Amino acid sequence: MCHYFKSSKWIWISGRDGVDEYAEFSCRFDARKAGAVCRVSCDGDYTLLINGAYVASNQYGDYEQYKIFDEIDISGYLREGVNDLFLLVWHFGADSQRYQKAKAGVIFEITAEKDGETLLLAASSEQTESRLCPAYRSHIGHLISGQLGLNYHVNAEAATHDAAYPFALSREAVGFPTEFYPRPIKK
Repeated sequence: MCHYFKSSKWIWISGRDGVDEYAEFSCRFDARKAGAVCRVSCDGDYTLLINGAYVASNQYGDYEQYKIFDEIDISGYLREGVNDLFLLVWHFGADSQRYQKAKAGVIFEITAEKDGETLLLAASSEQTESRLCPAYRSHIGHLISGQLGLNYHVNAEAATHDAAYPFALSREAVGFPTEFYPRPIKK
């Protein structure tokens, strides 16, 4: 068990917590080009981008009361000064053989080491901007089978800056554990 995420909160898009829901989370942080990691855990699955570049995806299968996190070296994606984190999170919210129904939520932090001290560069909170993802169709709930789970519907040409889907402040997602466990196998 690890004791990370001390300054982070479980969050989700405001006013939502639906089955088959795609949420986007965005924040800016100041960093140097060297030595930073992002830790992330969610209910469902995630895709992480830094400064528009794909970094990692795929939440390790866990349970609502036993949360696994990924620790991802993002040093190679950083630039001097202001950087952008973007997370796409798919909350399944429907039982299948590979997923047990739970609440929607994501938690993340970005830290860097300097002179033996850990610096917090970014953390999920109610100040993190979020929205329903305009490219994916949420709330369809099309179950492929009990073994495979939900299908997804995406329009890869959908505008990511669609005014109908403005970013807003997130809300705290309550009832999640505060103890975390590192991914037990390498990605």
